[in-house]
Amino acid sequence: MRKHGSVHSDTLLQPHSAVLVSVALLLTPRPWCMHGAGRLLLFYTARRRDGTLCIGVAASASNLPTGPFADALGQPLLCRPDGAIDPHVFIDRRGDDATPHLLWKDDSNARGARTTIFLQRLRADGLGLEGAPKPLLSNDP
Repeated sequence: MRKHGSVHSDTLLQPHSAVLVSVALLLTPRPWCMHGAGRLLLFYTARRRDGTLCIGVAASASNLPTGPFADALGQPLLCRPDGAIDPHVFIDRRGDDATPHLLWKDDSNARGARTTIFLQRLRADGLGLEGAPKPLLSNDP
């Protein structure tokens, strides 16, 4: 069993088999958690069968950070041709509500190209994205 931060990779239940190869290959060193839809949600990076890195979301059946977790969508939350990695949830607490956003990075640097960090609004339940991603920062390859 590999341990990443405080989350054990075998804590997750088997995700939708057509979407993710294996949670044993969980790539996110420290998956990001948030409460959404009355559950604890875990955002993580994993490979699809075609090798593309995607961001997934799993929900805790027990609402505890130790899980167990199960795939919440049956498909990736976010997948791009160059890959999507390093999810981080940011809660904007300005105004009357707390609006969740997903920060993430495309994986273009894996092939020596320019890479960008994006911000995109999450639905209040954390199970979907709203609007278009906004580029925040890019490198010069």
